[in-house]
Amino acid sequence: MSWLQYAGVFAAFFATHSIPVRPKNRNAIVRRIGERYPESALLHLRSRVADIP
Repeated sequence: MSWLQYAGVFAAFFATHSIPVRPKNRNAIVRRIGERYPESALLHLRSRVADIP
């Protein structure tokens, strides 16, 4: 994994776990990530994002 890929994973994790994200913005983040990855790869991410208040 290159450092750019690592930075992207870290940024996605930070955006979905470390700061309060309003549902509208959270759904947009999940939808944008979903455009790049297959549905099966996003099941865990969606369950984690759903836990954000």
